[in-house]
Amino acid sequence: VGRENGAMELWDSKTWHLRCSSPGKNGRSVVSIIWVPGSETTPERLLSAGLHREITEWDVQTLEPIETATSGGGAIWSLAMSKDNSTLFCACDDGSLRILSLEGGVGSLMYKGSIQVEQSRLLSV
Repeated sequence: VGRENGAMELWDSKTWHLRCSSPGKNGRSVVSIIWVPGSETTPERLLSAGLHREITEWDVQTLEPIETATSGGGAIWSLAMSKDNSTLFCACDDGSLRILSLEGGVGSLMYKGSIQVEQSRLLSV
């Protein structure tokens, strides 16, 4: 769960117990959250973004930030993942779709490029 004050909570959906939480910071509201399921070879990942122009990857055990990347396109309104969970797409305030690679593993948010979709705010992906 992402809160308007930037606080994050990670709940176990099977037991409805709170796994961990992180206090928020003023001006860092959470607008979009992506859960990347793990596999036999890759760990679970949790990413969030908001109007503060940054994408944050969180440690799924402690809910501490691991890595933060600036969008380069202003506020981030929406996040989406590719089917193979290797690429993150960000709908940005400048009308662009920013593309980041997650192929480097946990803590790796590598900018791949952008596509200008609109002349104004892009609200969803």
